This record gives sequence, C-alpha cells and structure tokens, in this order.
Amino acid sequence: MSRYQSGHIYEASGAFFVRYYVSEIVDGKPTRAQRSSRLCEKDDKYHSRTCKAVKQKSAEHMETVNEQTAPVNDQTIARIFAIRRFTVTNKFGRSISRGISD
Repeated sequence: MSRYQSGHIYEASGAFFVRYYVSEIVDGKPTRAQRSSRLCEKDDKYHSRTCKAVKQKSAEHMETVNEQTAPVNDQTIARIFAIRRFTVTNKFGRSISRGISD
C-alpha cells in the first residue's frame, strides 16, 4: 500500500535534497523507511528551497517515487487464520496448540 507524497525539500551542505518515505519488506513485514535524495547544488538558478526551479526538480523526482508501489499481500484474513496455528496457554502455564482448519 503506497500513498501519494510531495516530499520535504531541505538545504544541507550547499545543496537541496528531498526527503520522503518508501515502503519496504523487512523480515516479511511491510515497513516505512525514510529516504533522502539530492536534487541540485545551490546556485543563482536554484537559490532557495521555495523557488520554482527547485520545486520542479522535487516534483520530477517524487513522480518517480510515487510510481513505485509496494508489494501487496493478496491473502484474505480468513485464509491467513486458516494457515496459521496459534499457541494458547491455559491457567496452569501449559501451552495448547490450536489451529483453524478449512
């Protein structure tokens, strides 16, 4: 599941960067990770983070970021519960393994 982002433009080390989030699969679970990409050097044309030229560079980069989508798990919740087994502990501390069958 991805979402539309415009990114955050910031200046560091005499250059402009855009910060955004990407969806990644880590250990089989989707997570959101923050990424940053360099847009351009600060000069006469690209003089501030709010100038039109810098915003256009950011929009071009974010267009490619927004085109990418994270893998989607197409299993239904019922199917996930049917596959997995759950461990339940009774009042004596013993574990009882239970599963849901089709």
